[in-house]
Amino acid sequence: MANDLTEVEDFLAFDPSELGPVRKDERKNFHIVLVSLFSFNSFPVHTLGSLLRSKGFKVSYVFFKSYRADDMTLPTKEEYEILMKLLSDLAPDLIGLTIFSSFVHVAKEITKLARPLGVPIAWGGAAWSRCI
Repeated sequence: MANDLTEVEDFLAFDPSELGPVRKDERKNFHIVLVSLFSFNSFPVHTLGSLLRSKGFKVSYVFFKSYRADDMTLPTKEEYEILMKLLSDLAPDLIGLTIFSSFVHVAKEITKLARPLGVPIAWGGAAWSRCI
C-alpha cells in the first residue's frame, strides 16, 4: 500500500507555487472545475463548489460516468475524449478530482490526459487520505 501511495504522489507532484496567490479581485476570473467520478450525488463536491462560489470563484461541475450498482463499467476511450473536450472548452485554472480509492486508475488516466491543459489537478475524497 505504501508503494502505491508513493507512486500516486510522484505521479501527481507539482509545485504549489506555480498557482501563485489569487487576489480577491481575481477570484471571479479564476475558474475551478470539480470532477466527480461515478457519483452525481457527491455531497462533498456540491459543498465545496458552493463554498468556493461564496468566496467569489467561478465553479463548474463535471459528473463523469453514472453509477448503478449493477453496472460500473470503466470509461471507454470515447468517454475520455468527450471529457477532455469538455475540460478544454471549460478552460479551467484548476481541476479538482474527487475519487474513491477504488477508482484511482481512472483518476490517473484523467490526470494523464488532462496534463496538456497545463493546469494544476488536485485529488481528494472521503476515501483518500489527503489532497496532493
